[in-house]
Amino acid sequence: MLEANQLVRFAAPMALSSLGGVAVGLTDTLIIGHFSTDALAGVALGATLYELPINVLLGGLLAYRILAPRIVGKDKDARNVDGLRRVERGLAPWVAGAFILLVTGSIALYLYGSVTATASLEAAGAYLVGRSPSVVAETFSTALVVTLVGWGRLKTPLTVFLVSSLGNLLFDFVLVYGVAPFPRLGALGDGIASSIGAIAVLPWLWLQVKRETSRADTVVPKQFADQVLDGWGRLTMPAVGSAALDYGGNIVFILIMALGGTAGLAGARVATNVHVLVFMLVSSLSSAGLYVVGRESVPLRMLVDGQGDIRRIFVRVGLGLGVVVAILAWPIAMVTSPDPEVQHVAGALILSVAAFTPLAAWAYANVTILRVAKRTGSDFVSNAIAVWLVQVPVALIGSLIFRAPGAFAGLAAYWLCRALISHRQVRTTLASTRSDAQPARR
Repeated sequence: MLEANQLVRFAAPMALSSLGGVAVGLTDTLIIGHFSTDALAGVALGATLYELPINVLLGGLLAYRILAPRIVGKDKDARNVDGLRRVERGLAPWVAGAFILLVTGSIALYLYGSVTATASLEAAGAYLVGRSPSVVAETFSTALVVTLVGWGRLKTPLTVFLVSSLGNLLFDFVLVYGVAPFPRLGALGDGIASSIGAIAVLPWLWLQVKRETSRADTVVPKQFADQVLDGWGRLTMPAVGSAALDYGGNIVFILIMALGGTAGLAGARVATNVHVLVFMLVSSLSSAGLYVVGRESVPLRMLVDGQGDIRRIFVRVGLGLGVVVAILAWPIAMVTSPDPEVQHVAGALILSVAAFTPLAAWAYANVTILRVAKRTGSDFVSNAIAVWLVQVPVALIGSLIFRAPGAFAGLAAYWLCRALISHRQVRTTLASTRSDAQPARR
């Protein structure tokens, strides 16, 4: 059964990568926040629009994340790239379409902001133009990372973070503020710097995959890899749909936040980075669980008795993380913008994130069990209900009453709803597993 030390050991490199990635995001926010409040608000909107296509594409890799460790199994020296090629071919046209959509949309947004003299919309379009190439680099680099992690290269996400973040931070300040010989680009420079960081890591990942396959002791037959990946399409579509609904709802959520004014939208950008950190850390535990189950071939029936242990591990991590976020709330808010109103909004929203962090951990414990059971369709249902029937309405009501801070009540309601529904789904799934196993024991 999954144990706490196993999950923490396998999740640590991914968690450190996530922590570093959010630190880079907060640094970006600090740089653009001191440039102007309008630019910070524009980057908040542009980044949210970017998250929809990239996370839909990464949702297409969820099935590969589940199945990749099962291709090599317990043989740590076995290698196979047929699954990687199959996934990359399947995603290529969608990646191209997402890139074209982002470029077209960003130009339209920039022109609309220019015509209406809305500085934040103009900045959003400029940022999105510079960020658009990242959608190609991030999708294919994630596929390479999943492959390497499935081969036991667990430190790969951390190395990817170091390479990409250095590229990002190196160019962020000079492009935003125009350090000679670079021009002063503002939000556009922020987007370009992010793309440079995402692209910089691709050559290194490609070389790692090539090196691993060239010195492999065991080559997994293509027929076996195809057999393992036969369910890839069936598992992928619910994950893609879930990501589309989730991040489509996030766009609506940010628009609701915009009702609180430019300062509210700028403060939401800061708190959203912290929320992403929380999500990434609990997601790292989930990915570690999928890796352990895949490599060790843990039977699904073992989850019947071990589900409580999994939830306790996740919730304890969530409680500890929530305390840390609460302690750092006001220091983070103070340094990310010189605008007192932005600081006030950001501090209040970060504290709200700290409060619902244990709920997020509980929900992801259930999500992990469902994914192990290959019930991505159940995950889709709980996510869709939580976003559109709970998060969006509660956020709208909260924003109308309490402005920007009230909108974050929608996120708390989302995590509570998703945790409750997924908990029920796990009970139903494992109950059927238990009943199916009883005849065999007789």
